[in-house]
Amino acid sequence: MAPEFLSSSIRSQSMPSSISTISVCSDACGARVVTSGSWLNWIGPRTTLNGLPPSPAEPLTGACACGAVAFEVTAPFLTAGYCHCKRCQRRSGTPWTLNAQVPPDGFAIVRGQELVETWTPPGGRTKAFCEVCGGHLYAEGGGTVGVRLGALDDDPGIRP
Repeated sequence: MAPEFLSSSIRSQSMPSSISTISVCSDACGARVVTSGSWLNWIGPRTTLNGLPPSPAEPLTGACACGAVAFEVTAPFLTAGYCHCKRCQRRSGTPWTLNAQVPPDGFAIVRGQELVETWTPPGGRTKAFCEVCGGHLYAEGGGTVGVRLGALDDDPGIRP
């Protein structure tokens, strides 16, 4: 059953006037959903929930779907974007994947390293996933680690 959305509007000074209504999910997830207006131009704030970028003292955590593999991001993301190549579409079952790049020394597996499987397609970056649940974790190569933003536990503090 789809979650019900509250009908009350939320207005914010950081939200452009072209967005007229934002609803909050009532199933306790707290997600805000733009329900009318020009949402494509609004990306919201660029900070994490604590207002700071990831650091060794305040890492951003993430995990696969089953939780067997966990990781930490301890450096700010360099960039974020959508990939809509056919390879990502087939791996994810969606029209695109959402990823953010971090320096290799800003990413570490903290649980389940032995459960990480990889696949390196011809001409592509090495893709890492959990061997138990198949959850996408990251891609590596080209001097960065591409973290799958859907695997993070909190807001990454960056938008594509």
